[in-house]
Amino acid sequence: MVHSLILTSNFQEHAKDFFDDNATCDSLIQVATEVRDCIEIAHTSEYKKFLHFYFPAFEHVLRKRTKPQFVANKENKLRNSVVEILHRLPQNQTLKEHVERLLLLCTDVLKNDNELNALVALRVIFDVHKNFRPQLEDKLKAFFEYVVE
Repeated sequence: MVHSLILTSNFQEHAKDFFDDNATCDSLIQVATEVRDCIEIAHTSEYKKFLHFYFPAFEHVLRKRTKPQFVANKENKLRNSVVEILHRLPQNQTLKEHVERLLLLCTDVLKNDNELNALVALRVIFDVHKNFRPQLEDKLKAFFEYVVE
């Protein structure tokens, strides 16, 4: 069932779930799945609003709420769902104000996560580089240094 808050564009209310310290991993997986299943909303005029509320929530999940996992468990499933959402985001001018944070977030996933999440993050990094290269010249140095290692 698709969450009605996504369909009514009440992203702020729905994104709050990711910040709820009392939320279980199962409930967060469900929320992430709902967002992933409704990702076509990102192809509408609501994309800017979607990013405004959800991007900080995705960062919170990947940086604070969960840790990289190297076994198949619920926490890894949540991380993978969020990285998959990041991969499905349209790479257009609306995303431009978030690309530096997106690049840093995905570089962290690439460096620290399991192979599956790292591969998805690498796809995001390549897409960001392809679409926003002039804006990111100085930010890509850390990525290339990591690749050389």
